[in-house]
Amino acid sequence: MVWLNKILAGYFLGNPVEEGRLKALEKFNLDKNSLLSKGLNEGTIEKIYQTLFAHSMGFNNQLKELVSNMSTLKLIWKVYAILLEYCS
Repeated sequence: MVWLNKILAGYFLGNPVEEGRLKALEKFNLDKNSLLSKGLNEGTIEKIYQTLFAHSMGFNNQLKELVSNMSTLKLIWKVYAILLEYCS
């Protein structure tokens, strides 16, 4: 969960997560307490965080191994973003 806070804070909030400050997951209501209050249990929440890591970082690492051309990588990510939008 720490990795997710750092990425979201740096990307969306423009600053690193600092101790005692609002964490990025809280900003998006995806922190553990927010998810617990929505009826999810701790095991499910942990699986969500693990899935986010595996599918984002794992996909990125796999692409880097398969494709070296940056313009091709950008196209793949653009299509992936479209597919994610379609799924939601």
